[in-house]
Amino acid sequence: MTKFTQLEQIDEGDVIVACSFGRNSLRDKELYVISRIYNQTQNQDFVATAALLKLGFDPGLPNREIAELCQRLSSQTARPMILQWEVAAALDLYWYQQNQKRIIAVWPPENGSHLSTRGFALTAQDIMNIAGLRKPILVTHNYHQLRASLIFKKLGLNPIIIDTKINSFDANSVQPFTRSLKNWMAREIPSRIYHWFAEWI
Repeated sequence: MTKFTQLEQIDEGDVIVACSFGRNSLRDKELYVISRIYNQTQNQDFVATAALLKLGFDPGLPNREIAELCQRLSSQTARPMILQWEVAAALDLYWYQQNQKRIIAVWPPENGSHLSTRGFALTAQDIMNIAGLRKPILVTHNYHQLRASLIFKKLGLNPIIIDTKINSFDANSVQPFTRSLKNWMAREIPSRIYHWFAEWI
């Protein structure tokens, strides 16, 4: 798989798109809280994120590393960003406030269900189509990269793939499969097989 690390190659993309990896607060069955906060803040991404953090939400180490890279890339390239909500919550809050016009957070479905990688990719695709964006710079955890990039490619998005060097896991994650490499691979391999049979990759 081709990986781009040079800024001039990254600059070929017109939007930064980032998938989340675990979180340390709010189990999947508690995600209805997110929808409630988002609705109460009148669907304002930054305000909803700030409210979520005020309640003590912890996005976890991998999402903080993903957010830091996204923030750096956006500062260097002035590209807009489409971020899964856990990554948006891991941005530096002051920086987020100053740059909120170019950041779109993708929240869980209104029914409070988990937002899958493919669900996020489909939503990102819709946002890109509306905004006239064509070439995503895909930012993921390194062990998530293969499946995520194949999902985006299957949708015809042909992302620029970068070596994020993000390999960390968080033992405090509420998602057991993101607590360790062993846990991740035990879930990831069957997931790739399922996606292949479903023709999602």
